[in-house]
Amino acid sequence: MIMLDSDLRSEERVLPETKSRIVAEFGRLDGIAWVTAGKEIENYLPEPVLSQVVGVTVPAVSATDTVWEVLNQVRQGLGEKYKRAKMELAEAVVPHLTRDLLESRLDLAQALPRVCDQIARWNGMAAISPADL
Repeated sequence: MIMLDSDLRSEERVLPETKSRIVAEFGRLDGIAWVTAGKEIENYLPEPVLSQVVGVTVPAVSATDTVWEVLNQVRQGLGEKYKRAKMELAEAVVPHLTRDLLESRLDLAQALPRVCDQIARWNGMAAISPADL
């Protein structure tokens, strides 16, 4: 299993050849290659959670924006600060994440069940429905 940032700046979703090749290779190996629906994995972070953690109101982050650019627009240098401290940001947002906030984030509702099913299959377990969680 691999997760790749799409790195796409437009909605035209044409992946670079290298990423397309990785996706195809994982498919042949019965694996999962999850390419983010947003430009980067940080696009999955809900704005209310970001606002709570960084201490300022964060406007909507589009799928083609970077969280860092949006944070820099809110307060100069804020995006750069958190871009250099991604682990600390991740640790700070986790306690604030809820299913309700995440369900509508890009493709999470579709992608996470696939990931969970694959992990269960690799471990000889029955798949778990998100409704059962």
